[in-house]
Amino acid sequence: MDVKTRTKNGQRRRSQRGGVAFRNIIPLNETIIRGGWTGAALISSTSGTISATYSPSIQNSAEYSTISSLFTEVRLVSFRMTLTPLVPYDTVITQSRMWVGYNMSFTDATHTNPTSMAQVTNLTNSRVINSQKATPTLFTAPVPRSLEFSLMAQDSPTLATPYAGSPGMFVLWGDGFSASVVGFWRVDLLAIWHCRGRA
Repeated sequence: MDVKTRTKNGQRRRSQRGGVAFRNIIPLNETIIRGGWTGAALISSTSGTISATYSPSIQNSAEYSTISSLFTEVRLVSFRMTLTPLVPYDTVITQSRMWVGYNMSFTDATHTNPTSMAQVTNLTNSRVINSQKATPTLFTAPVPRSLEFSLMAQDSPTLATPYAGSPGMFVLWGDGFSASVVGFWRVDLLAIWHCRGRA
C-alpha cells in the first residue's frame, strides 16, 4: 500500500507501508556466505622449522558442493586466521617465534611453502608471534575492496589473479623450535565470500 507523506518543505513524497525497502539489499541472484574450517595444526620439522600456507579459496568450505550448484561466480570479502597455542608454556621444549604474512600472488595451484624468514618478513601485513604467548592471535588478510568476481571453480587459479576471486594466502615461517613437536598452534580459518550468478 502506497502512503503519501509531507516533508518539511511541504513537498509530497510517496512511501510504502509494510514490506522492505530493497535499495540497500544485494540482488536476489546474489548472496553473502560465511564459512569456517580448521587448518592442519602447525608441526615443527626434524630441523625445528615451521612452514605453512593457508588459502581463502571457497573450495575449502565444507558447503562448496552446495554453493557451487547454486552460484557460478565468487569474490572474497574477508579472510581471518586465528592461531591458538597448544603447547603449555611450561613444557620443557625449545620455544621460538614465527613470522606470518600474506602473499597476494600465491594460489592453490602454484604456491610453495617458505624456506626462510626473508620470504615472509617483506610480505603484506607481516607480523611475528612468539610460541610462549598463551592466548590466541588473530591475523586479517588485506583483501582489496575492488576485487572482481571470478568463476567459482577458479577463484584461486594456476595463473595468479590478485584482482579477482579469492586471491593470496597466509604464509608462515619459523625456526629454532624443538624438532618434531606435533601441534605448536591450532589453526582456525574464517572467510566471507560474495557469490552471484545462478548456476
